[in-house]
Amino acid sequence: MTGVTRFAWRPFAIPFREEFVAAHGTLRERAGVVMLVETASGLRGIGEASPLPSYGGGSVKEVLAACPAAGATLVGGTLPGDDEDWMPPSGLSAGSSAALRCGVETALASIAAEAAGQPLWRWFRGGEGPAEAVVAVNAVVDAGEPKAAAAEALAYVRRGFKTLKLKVGTGDDIERVLAVRRAVGPAIALRADANGAWPIDGAPGLLGRCRELGLEMVEQPVAPGPGAIARMAALARSVAPLLVGIDESCRSMADVGEMAADGAGLVAVIKPMVTGLAEARRMAGAAAAAGIPVVVTTMFDAGPGTAVAMHLAASLGGGSLAHGLATLEHLAGDIVSGVPAVESGSVRPGDRPGLGLALDEAALERFATGPWREARA
Repeated sequence: MTGVTRFAWRPFAIPFREEFVAAHGTLRERAGVVMLVETASGLRGIGEASPLPSYGGGSVKEVLAACPAAGATLVGGTLPGDDEDWMPPSGLSAGSSAALRCGVETALASIAAEAAGQPLWRWFRGGEGPAEAVVAVNAVVDAGEPKAAAAEALAYVRRGFKTLKLKVGTGDDIERVLAVRRAVGPAIALRADANGAWPIDGAPGLLGRCRELGLEMVEQPVAPGPGAIARMAALARSVAPLLVGIDESCRSMADVGEMAADGAGLVAVIKPMVTGLAEARRMAGAAAAAGIPVVVTTMFDAGPGTAVAMHLAASLGGGSLAHGLATLEHLAGDIVSGVPAVESGSVRPGDRPGLGLALDEAALERFATGPWREARA
């Protein structure tokens, strides 16, 4: 096994090109920690730990405080095998722990895939897979005024997107959805994402209107918490064929197990940054085995987080549902090069070994909010 000789980390914050409105808050910048793992054989893995406090909890400050202890567990040791989990320092909040695990696990997986001479998506599949992976992608429209949402949606359709996700939960949602449907026509697949903001007593009526308007899926119509998956499963049965995506309530293998027990009509929405990469892979496998469709999405992550979500989605093979991966363009820049481009509503992760990224030192210097720190062997 190759030994780890260096673990380095640096915080950053990238502004959004425009404020992005969702039910859990208005996003103005995306803050996180970029991390590097280097080995004695000269391989380098890049990862990203970017908790989103308004969505999954945790904080960049907490991740930064945990990085020295994380480095102590990595440097001087060997890379864990694919069936071994990297364990973060104890005492972290769930959001910070998941983001830290995602960052470190991404870097380690990239190194392992590069050592095997395989792109990460194929390495996830044990070296099997087609010559090329093509992943369908949805565009995301914020929860702005109906007229603005319709104009933004139409612009995405003109760029070739065939699936759009509209953020709702902040006002007259049906008016917003109706405006978008009228603008893009009946052939475009529409989704709504309430981020848990709809009241339990109002959700059935709102879902019924979404079904009438021909929506494909509504994500997390009601708030997460005890019994939420069962409630959403009952809602899904009542509004079929409209699908109900489980997002904020889909954070672990236990959640996927609960979904499998509650019947058809549910979709597992999996975000590696809020679950950790290893757990996301297990969840996706368990959902597929149970016949539950999977949609992989980012949390408006920077390049490393976006790229690993793309590779995870590609590793799942073809499916009828588009994934939520067209988010990097909402940021005013990036800290790496090599992230696959989303074109005409799809993305091709390619065949470069590993994650296929390179650190953009000049860009990171612009967006950095602190210096490099490191642990060395």
